[in-house]
Amino acid sequence: MTNIRLTLTGKLSVLRDYPLSYIYAAKNKGAFDNVKRYCTFIGYPRSGHTLVGSLVDAHPNAIVAHELDALDYVNRGFSKERIFSLLLEKSRRFAKRGREWTGYRFEVPDQWHGKFKKLEVIGDKKGGGSTKWLGEHPELIDKLRKTVGVETKFIHVLRNPYDNITTWSIRRNMPLEETIERYFSLAKMNKGLKEKLGGDIFDIRHEDVILNPKNEITKMCDFLGLDATDEYLQDCSNPIFKRISKTRKKINWTPNLIEKVSEKMKEYPFLKGYSYYN
Repeated sequence: MTNIRLTLTGKLSVLRDYPLSYIYAAKNKGAFDNVKRYCTFIGYPRSGHTLVGSLVDAHPNAIVAHELDALDYVNRGFSKERIFSLLLEKSRRFAKRGREWTGYRFEVPDQWHGKFKKLEVIGDKKGGGSTKWLGEHPELIDKLRKTVGVETKFIHVLRNPYDNITTWSIRRNMPLEETIERYFSLAKMNKGLKEKLGGDIFDIRHEDVILNPKNEITKMCDFLGLDATDEYLQDCSNPIFKRISKTRKKINWTPNLIEKVSEKMKEYPFLKGYSYYN
């Protein structure tokens, strides 16, 4: 088995989850018989993945785990049943904790977090981490497809780079210059993934989800092959933040750094329309 990234945290997680995955698979036997699609989130830290992942996880026919890092388990040779069971248990545990993350609550009341009617879509929300896995080791795409044995879909969550970079910089206590380089390293990987995967990647902008949630959620559900009922769409629309957080105002962006990001953005069509000033 190829060891691509061996971190202490990853080792401990696998040591813990290796026996648990057998128990969960036995417990959830038959739960995955109707799964038609596997969903991987790609993107950037602090871009709004938790919100978008929560909206999919709220669907009665979908489960999206909160940061299992499923590609690590794919790389280590876990079976489909064991990975799916870990994803389901991760979703259940996050639901029990009220889906609280980074000071926000990402719960859609009266919907289906951690449970389902008929499970048709399952996946993992680990945006920046998944991009790095697939960007550095593209052979994992075929290994993922072979492991899950169903259609694979990828959701690329975007946010205004100035806000995304600012939030990332503040949360990680990193200089803006370093964060800019890390952001565009991931953007380069995502551009390569889009060229390779084509129509299997769906771009969704954080700002559009906030401004027009029903429209964006409907398009995302169509991409995943999920029916979006009026009740589901209304419930998903209610808890969404009512305004866009322009965190770029919380930090000193020099004219040189603003221009640097603006120039780099031109290399990536999926960032078209974003600006420091809008």
